[in-house]
Formats: sequence, structure tokens, C-alpha cells
Amino acid sequence: MKFLSLFLFALLAATATAKSLNCYESGTSQVCTSGKCFSQEEENDIVGGKSGEKYSLQSCLPSCKELNIKLTFGEKKYFRAATKCCDTDNCNTIPAVPSADAKNSNLECPACFAFSSTYCEATVIKCPESENQCVNITGKLSDASGIKSFYGRGCTTPAAKNITIGDAIATNKDSWLEIAGISMEKATGSSWSVRGSFTVTLLSGLIGIQLTNFFY
Repeated sequence: MKFLSLFLFALLAATATAKSLNCYESGTSQVCTSGKCFSQEEENDIVGGKSGEKYSLQSCLPSCKELNIKLTFGEKKYFRAATKCCDTDNCNTIPAVPSADAKNSNLECPACFAFSSTYCEATVIKCPESENQCVNITGKLSDASGIKSFYGRGCTTPAAKNITIGDAIATNKDSWLEIAGISMEKATGSSWSVRGSFTVTLLSGLIGIQLTNFFY
């Protein structure tokens, strides 16, 4: 009798663990048998985007993490994204992409973006008011045409520290950025050297192709 009780308890526990979750996928509620509900909204004008044009998606993923990031790589060169991860039925409503700042601060960073693995020609820019960190970021863009490396320098918010190697951030339905390296330091009010070398800071983590944290 004791054995039967233990068996029934284990069976109930397994049933509870296997309980499915409903998530929105492209606006329609679907059963998610494992993982979490995920949603994202992003806006960019550097990879497959047009200034002011937003792209959103909803899905069920084995795992994900939340980001709220703003990256400015120069005049009218930016990438902004918000992601949401949750585990209650149909919780993955579309988050609002971070808005652009109305004005710039006196802080400066070298800025550029290019499809290159190691270099882009930078100029010093005044950072948007909420972006008080200088960032160097590198990785790969995957889309229908294939895979190509990218390299960027510019301004960002402190929240970008949550970006880690292995993260994959969708840029539209069929493309995503795969992060290979990132380094950050506080912006200053004096001009940076725009020709300094960049050593990628390898962070322990996720966004690259461990696609366990795949924001797509």
C-alpha cells in the first residue's frame, strides 16, 4: 500500500510538471508544451529595418531572457529592442520598444557600424541622453542570404550589460543578430580616441549559438 501511494504521488508530480502553457504566436493562442512564452518588439535602421518601422513577434521558447536595450551607432544608425519572458497563459503581449531620446547629452563615444569582423571607421558622437555607456559589439547577422560578421561602436544604456555572448536577437521574421563579443565602459565628456584597438570582452553566457536564449 505504501508503495502504491508513492507511485501515485510520483505520477501526479510528473503530470503537474508536464502541464502545458498557452502562448500567443503571431496573435493566436497556441499550446506551448515546454518552455516559456516570449514576445519582442524591435526597431532599427541598420539591419533589415527602416527608421521608425517596428517589428514584433510572439512565440514559445525552451528558454529566454528579458532585454530592454538601446544602441546608437551614429547619426540615424540605431538598434532598439524590448523582450518579454513569462510563464502564465497568454502572458506574452507585445512589449513597447524603448523610445528614442528627445535630446543628446554632453557625453561622447566613438561610433560606427559595418559588416566586418574587426573594424569600422568611427567618428565621435554626442550620446542620446539616457545612453551613458560606450559600447563595442561584434557578432554575426544571419538571414536568407547567409551569414556575415558585423562590428559596431557607439552609445548604449547600462541595461546593455545584460547582453551576453550567445544571445540571438531577432531583427525581423527571417534574420537575427548573434552576439560574439561585447565590452562597455562609462562615457565621458571628452572626445575618445576613435582609432583605438578593440579587445572583445568574452562574457560567460548565452546569446551566440547556444541558442538556449534565442530571441526569435
